[in-house]
Amino acid sequence: MYHAAAVLSNNLTTVLQAIAQEAWAEAGVPDDAIGALHAALLKSTVENTVAFGPQAALTGPAARGDTAVVTRQHAAVAHWHPEAGRAYDALSAMAAQLKRTGKTR
Repeated sequence: MYHAAAVLSNNLTTVLQAIAQEAWAEAGVPDDAIGALHAALLKSTVENTVAFGPQAALTGPAARGDTAVVTRQHAAVAHWHPEAGRAYDALSAMAAQLKRTGKTR
């Protein structure tokens, strides 16, 4: 579990960042803007997670309980990239649980 935690923390975070960059490109965000957008969001995510912990740092539609937005976004992602859609669905459910309870399960 120790090494799996390291993979979750680092390797799989990197995979999520790649998916996000591909999704921005699919959405029509210019290549020269993706890097700055990605850097700003990732930097604030790391800073907030370290400063406040995962539960308090979590934002977004799943954290707000906005299931309509989560459903629409899931459908869009799943249409574009089925594997990423499954990840989006699973991670959104864990995000909602984390915001409610402080745990992902």
